[in-house]
Amino acid sequence: MIFLRFSDGTGHGTGTRSIMAFCEKHNAFYDFSTESGWFKLVITL
Repeated sequence: MIFLRFSDGTGHGTGTRSIMAFCEKHNAFYDFSTESGWFKLVITL
């Protein structure tokens, strides 16, 4: 599990699209969520 500070500034969402492409390429599952200003990512390979 990875926790990162959440931001909605310039370039926001670029990393999530890269993660989604990686997971699709490698048949992995991902889950994104935010809580109290933190971004949570879970990847299952």
